[in-house]
Amino acid sequence: MPSNESHVQNRIFLGDEASAGLVRWLNLNHQTEAQARILRIMELIWERGGHEELHAALYMYRYYPMIYLSARPVTWWPETHVPGPHFSRKLLFGDFPYGEESAVLDLVKLLEIGVLSGVRKCRNCGKWMFARFSHQHFCSSRCRERHFQSSPEWKALRNARQREYYRLHKTTNVISPERKATRRSPDAKIKESKKGN
Repeated sequence: MPSNESHVQNRIFLGDEASAGLVRWLNLNHQTEAQARILRIMELIWERGGHEELHAALYMYRYYPMIYLSARPVTWWPETHVPGPHFSRKLLFGDFPYGEESAVLDLVKLLEIGVLSGVRKCRNCGKWMFARFSHQHFCSSRCRERHFQSSPEWKALRNARQREYYRLHKTTNVISPERKATRRSPDAKIKESKKGN
């Protein structure tokens, strides 16, 4: 294997594909009414209550099946995307804009495979993310480190370490790099004492 190729393959987790567009759409800089409606649907699903309100919220979305002779034979299309003369080009190159209808379809896919609970907000920055594991609460290692470094427990531990470091330097049990450079080695001291005799 050439040295510039990695032997590690990128792992694909259950829900990665269905959550990618939804998370990207939820993290748009501007909050819209459509995003608010999708967030309300997600809340109703997570609360596991208010079935009437959930069904009423979902009733406004209409889809129809499209059958293709490809790897994915059946696809559900929103009623607003009516096939036109450039339909096959848009299908091949993914020119359909991701919107509220697509977000609902992705929510349903995530709910069907049982990983909708993985769509959550990062505890540090508040961005939406898809948690591949139940114990994942941060969108990146940087957010995780920043969160823990700002916690009172971390600050107390860091302060205790700094006090101990200061105490050790004050008692000269630990030699600073500056002192170490000017200090003579034990071998040099022995050689000097032999020369003096």
